[in-house]
Amino acid sequence: MVKVSPKIVEAIRKQRARGIRQYEVAMKAEVHPSVLSAIVTGAIPLQADDPRVLRLARVLRVPPREAFAEDIQATAKKTA
Repeated sequence: MVKVSPKIVEAIRKQRARGIRQYEVAMKAEVHPSVLSAIVTGAIPLQADDPRVLRLARVLRVPPREAFAEDIQATAKKTA
């Protein structure tokens, strides 16, 4: 199962610390807030190129190649 990278999770935490609610991040990324929560907690399965995660990365200014967990990136490189 593909997981979102710690960089995405940390970027969401930093937004919260700056007073920006997770709801606002979700709306900017065009993701339902409950889906954002499920993505962050790993409650829903993700594909290695999941567009929801890539939109979150764009909103949070995380490079797309760093949006997914490291072990997934290594696996993708080996199969490419």
